[in-house]
Amino acid sequence: MTPLDALTLRPRASDIPTSDAQLDGHSWRVRGAALEGAWRIGPSVLVATTDDVPYEEALHFTLWTQRGWTEHLTLSAAYATGLFRLRRTRDTTVSFAFFGDAVWRLSVLERPRFHIPRLQDPPGFSRPLQLRTRLAIDSPDSINS
Repeated sequence: MTPLDALTLRPRASDIPTSDAQLDGHSWRVRGAALEGAWRIGPSVLVATTDDVPYEEALHFTLWTQRGWTEHLTLSAAYATGLFRLRRTRDTTVSFAFFGDAVWRLSVLERPRFHIPRLQDPPGFSRPLQLRTRLAIDSPDSINS
């Protein structure tokens, strides 16, 4: 996992915070308005953004591949202010805190695996309905046990 300093984010005028991410002549749309971090994982790019909306903050992870396919994962809570704090990156994993001091771990899998959103994601996380994922999230409880 290599940090990407060359990735730029251009917020779009919209009621829902979205931006255009640009890297190496490629552009794609991501949720969020403030760039928190970007990393290259092999041929893929993982981008972390926040909405920059006090008391309704959300953290978004977007995975982009060279084929242009993206996957989204969002952590949010009503009336909550979050602050993204990167704890560590390692190989294909990002450890971070957002609401309070609880540390979450997001892993980018090499191949998609079967996944049922809402049933297999920890509380607070949401993603579009799709039955295969490359973004695996581990809750603080599972990390510490």
